[in-house]
Amino acid sequence: MAKLRLDNVEKIYFGGYVGIKGADITLENNEVMTVFGKKGAGKSTLLKVVAGLEKPSSGEVFLGDARLEDVPIERRNISFITDELGLFRRKSVFYNLAYPLIIRRADKNEINRRVNEIAKLFYLDNVLDESVRYVSRAQYARILIARGFVRDSDIYLFDNPLKVFSQDDRDDVMTAMNTAISHIDGTIIYATDRLDEVSQISGRNTAILSSGVMLERGDISDIYRSAEYLESVRLLSDGGNSEILTTVKKDEGGYYVDALGKHYVNINGIYLGKEVIASVLPEDIIADGNGERCAVRKVVRRVDCDYVVLDRSGADLVMRTQPKAFEELDSVRVAASSVAIYDKNAERRISFAN
Repeated sequence: MAKLRLDNVEKIYFGGYVGIKGADITLENNEVMTVFGKKGAGKSTLLKVVAGLEKPSSGEVFLGDARLEDVPIERRNISFITDELGLFRRKSVFYNLAYPLIIRRADKNEINRRVNEIAKLFYLDNVLDESVRYVSRAQYARILIARGFVRDSDIYLFDNPLKVFSQDDRDDVMTAMNTAISHIDGTIIYATDRLDEVSQISGRNTAILSSGVMLERGDISDIYRSAEYLESVRLLSDGGNSEILTTVKKDEGGYYVDALGKHYVNINGIYLGKEVIASVLPEDIIADGNGERCAVRKVVRRVDCDYVVLDRSGADLVMRTQPKAFEELDSVRVAASSVAIYDKNAERRISFAN
């Protein structure tokens, strides 16, 4: 198996559009990493560079000790699962699944064994003899994913593979994928724009990508609670974090900010008198009889909780509560149990406050 390393990789397209900027990644053998970001974040570009389908504008990609561009395509041993690499529509489902083994001249018995195993796992065993032209859209997508597992690879790249499925189909395919992943011996990069997929694949090793820049990498729960960049908070809370523009002040107790309460902060003195952004997560806004009074603008129901949208002087705050906790109220007094302070311009964390 080959270790994968990206050294300061950038991909800049014609016109100056940034696909990837300054990516430094090292993945050991059999390591699994998820890449999370919204559409246009650079996820597909990153995977294409790793696969060798896009040449980086600068920087190097290494497989083991060898530069990627020095390794012939047929020896790279990379499986790339994406809907951009289509199927042979006039061929059977069996042929399409077997194709990665056929071109490597695998033994016929081995081809039959592997194809039948994967087909059964992804519920394709009843359409193996069908032409791809006649399968459903969901079956087509299942074939694309299943084909990526047919042969043993050093590196597996998944580019948002579940995006076409309904929720029921998505759950079934995710279960099949996790079963397949548990039996492979290779390094995995799984790119998605859905947080539930991140936690199901590898929430402990997640890279946050935005506008081609890898903001941070680590356990997604740790990043959510202590993100280095405000953009990471926005992405992981799906816009549910509350951002309060406030000013750093000082009294006999030290530096502090007013953000749903008075919060003392350990902060560089250069910020005294300057505006900063206090970010408050939904679960850190709590009911407090001595807190600020905010109007209840609307309540968004979830299965196990409610999200209460509050109006604070014309700005929205989002609070997570027990179901139906504020069903009858027009207003509520609230405070923040914890806030993170970010530089107003760089939007980079400079302090925490409780």
